[in-house]
Amino acid sequence: MTLECKPLVTIEKVIFSKAFDDDFAFMLREITSHTLQDMQTNTIEVEANRSALAKLKAKAEKSETKMNAKEEGSS
Repeated sequence: MTLECKPLVTIEKVIFSKAFDDDFAFMLREITSHTLQDMQTNTIEVEANRSALAKLKAKAEKSETKMNAKEEGSS
């Protein structure tokens, strides 16, 4: 007779979140995930949102740089 010992869901989620940087792990823990699979799905969504935010920030900075260059050029 073999006994299987499965880790608790909470422990699985904590171990999984430690694979990421502190800020990202904090965001993952803030989202209520009932299972490790839910947390993995949330990870993909959070990363997609972070990536989109980074692109928007870069676009805004580029636009601001262009505006500043036009203002300096017209002065």
